[in-house]
Amino acid sequence: MSIVPRFIMKEREIPLLYETEETFVKELETTEIPAVHILEKGRIFVDAGETKKLLLDAGRIVNGYTRFTFCGGKGAEIRITYFEKFVHETKIIRRDDAENGTISGITDCIILSGKPVVYEPFWYRTFRFLYLEIQVKEEAAEMQAPVFRKTGYPLEVISQVRSSEPWVDEVWNMCVRTLENCMMETYMDCPYYEQMQFPMDTRLQALFTYMVSGDTRLARKALEDYHCSMIPEGLIHGKYPSAYPQIISTFSLHYIYMLWEYFWQTGELREVRKYFPDMDRILDYYDRKIGEDGLVGRLGYWEFVDWQEAWAENGGMPTALLHGPSTIINLMYTCALECAAKLNETAGRTGMAEEYKKRREAVLQEIQARCWDEERGMYREGPSFAQYTCHAQAWAVLNELPDTETAKKVLRNAARGADVLKCSFSTSYEWFRACEQAGIYGDTKPELERWIELPALGCTCCPETPGNTRSDCHAWSVLPMYEMICAMAGIRAREPGWKSVRIEPHPEGLADLEGQAVTPKGNVEFVYRRKENVADGNGGWNYHIVLPNGLDGEFIDEGGDVRILQGGHQYDL
Repeated sequence: MSIVPRFIMKEREIPLLYETEETFVKELETTEIPAVHILEKGRIFVDAGETKKLLLDAGRIVNGYTRFTFCGGKGAEIRITYFEKFVHETKIIRRDDAENGTISGITDCIILSGKPVVYEPFWYRTFRFLYLEIQVKEEAAEMQAPVFRKTGYPLEVISQVRSSEPWVDEVWNMCVRTLENCMMETYMDCPYYEQMQFPMDTRLQALFTYMVSGDTRLARKALEDYHCSMIPEGLIHGKYPSAYPQIISTFSLHYIYMLWEYFWQTGELREVRKYFPDMDRILDYYDRKIGEDGLVGRLGYWEFVDWQEAWAENGGMPTALLHGPSTIINLMYTCALECAAKLNETAGRTGMAEEYKKRREAVLQEIQARCWDEERGMYREGPSFAQYTCHAQAWAVLNELPDTETAKKVLRNAARGADVLKCSFSTSYEWFRACEQAGIYGDTKPELERWIELPALGCTCCPETPGNTRSDCHAWSVLPMYEMICAMAGIRAREPGWKSVRIEPHPEGLADLEGQAVTPKGNVEFVYRRKENVADGNGGWNYHIVLPNGLDGEFIDEGGDVRILQGGHQYDL
């Protein structure tokens, strides 16, 4: 009889994490915490019975192993607090406003032995700022200027954008830093708090990684992780790997979106096909939750959709679920059915593909019949629940429920409605895609402004949500980086595995945009310049595009005209 070991050794799926030695960029000074000039001097001395405090700034949020070197000071107590930002109880302040902000964060405590001590935590710390308090007892102590080893997944940033608009460079770099910080041995929601791989977060982070580097290894590992987390009822864990099971029932749908998007990026049907049973089980779970009204009702577990103030008491669950079905969740389900149908069709499982198409159409018909509000020109958030959200309208458009002209009206009604719940950072991806699909991508500029304003607040990374937020580095918020390449530059795969490319730029609001977009066949280079037209001030655009060898495609201009492109050539359009 052969006993199978619980854990089987196998080749590492992802590269080793990098480590680079770095130093703090400056010391901060406040009325209560005067500077001690440790960075200039290289060390400080604290006399017996003395207490010294100091504030250090790394310049941006990083993940790193901090290192502190002490000598003497037997019995001295050292408190090291790591934090992302200074905060104020009643108002939003700049992240680096040390004078008016308070300090709160994870704290390491050390008691010196009197002998030389080098302290480095076993697990990395996430921080922009450090606050140190050194309380010396009867023996004087010496402390060297601290340093740290920055660490993370070795993300190679290949795609680039540039513009004469200053915000483009600022927001791009802010997004890149955020994504880098949220990639370690797994993707993670935020490096400072949970450090968990949530499917909703990971799905978006994988899309952003494909766009900026073309690297699919961490995404492929995440798919395997989620596969291993499947529970008997037919859902995956809401975060995995994790010591404690948590089921977020809506997150299983994001796993299905991720499967389709991984296939579209790589063309690796064989890799995705092994997860088809997971997809079937998740969709069957949802099918079992359909009530007599033909709509998915309560799912059980945590039915999270978005962090909305109006849903705070429900933990991010749509309030509509307390009164019946949620339009958002039903439309998310139909999108997952569409992904499953397309994957099954590609794999030759036409029977399953047709079944999923029929299920999808049945739910969409019920949504249209029960949730459409003719007077408001929008979909209610439930058949008998008169709340309105940008989320429901976006998912309806992505499902092609309204025709193109109606879709424009629906989205604009939602954007202008004072009582309509707006998408937070994490759910804005669908809003941007819906506006693009409806032909009104320029309408997303007010939403983009929420990110454009962040550098002026001292943000070095994208926060979890707009406004005063818990986490100041949260990669589900890295959407603008994706928009710059895939929507503004308009460069996307036209077929699975980048067999061909589709270029349909939307550089509205910019005077120029240039850079390169990574693909598995090489980089697509682009330079866009707005034309000068004296007569009306709006003369369209000049487009310069260089395609790598072997990557053919099509170019669609702002008027909808299509031009066929051949790989290895450059075009002036």
